[in-house]
Amino acid sequence: MGLDGIGAAPWAYSLLCRSIMSHIAGTARLDCEALAGHVNHFDIADYLAPRDPASYPPDTWRAHYRRIALDTPDDQPYPFP
Repeated sequence: MGLDGIGAAPWAYSLLCRSIMSHIAGTARLDCEALAGHVNHFDIADYLAPRDPASYPPDTWRAHYRRIALDTPDDQPYPFP
């Protein structure tokens, strides 16, 4: 899949790939716990943050991703985090 466009799919894939690489590097803990429901593109960072502190520094990640989401013009793709 190409990671282009301004939709939620490229954003979600970039967040997931980042945490998978952290897991491989040993800095994230992605468990095999089954979820009771779906995690949508708005909730992915909230779900991954406690499991991947290397990619989501506890004191700064929320403001960083909020700034990307709110300050990126509608006609531009989101920068990859």
